[in-house]
Amino acid sequence: MTTKLNALALGTIDDAVRTLNPPTSQQQLLLSNNSKEAQEIYLQNISSVLNSSFINEFISQPYNMHKAAMLLIQGKSDEAAKVFGDLAISTTGAYTQLLTVPVPPKWQSFHNDLLGLLRKISTDHRLLGKINEDPMAAFAALNDFSSTISTIEFTIIQDLRSMIRQEELTAPQSKLFDLIGLLDNTN
Repeated sequence: MTTKLNALALGTIDDAVRTLNPPTSQQQLLLSNNSKEAQEIYLQNISSVLNSSFINEFISQPYNMHKAAMLLIQGKSDEAAKVFGDLAISTTGAYTQLLTVPVPPKWQSFHNDLLGLLRKISTDHRLLGKINEDPMAAFAALNDFSSTISTIEFTIIQDLRSMIRQEELTAPQSKLFDLIGLLDNTN
């Protein structure tokens, strides 16, 4: 009996891991060109998308995660699910908007990484919101979320800084670039 339960638990964990880490696909991106102007327009466009409600929700992420955890502790799982659902909707909205941004060919890899990160964050939040229906998947999503967030600093932001410096671009004045410390430090 214990062996069967262990096999069932491992199968459930494998399913959760597959859900959290779908195969990455290269998105069909709308491409622009590699001119300095096109690259700076690209930076402005991603800044506009991410400066929307997404950046505010991302900054308040620790608060929202704490709020949802407290709601779960209080037995208010439906309210916690709504917090996670709202976060998933915001991230999915940013992802969808970024699909319409013209991307300079030099930025394709970065853009695909950014889209993949947003997709993972959205998936984590969506699964966390289903804690009542699938607690194992929600637990796996919670564990995955911290590593996904660390990807932002160690991959996405570093790649962004590197590309801006390498291409000698000027980062647009925005909350996003100010937040990640790129304003007046890019040249």
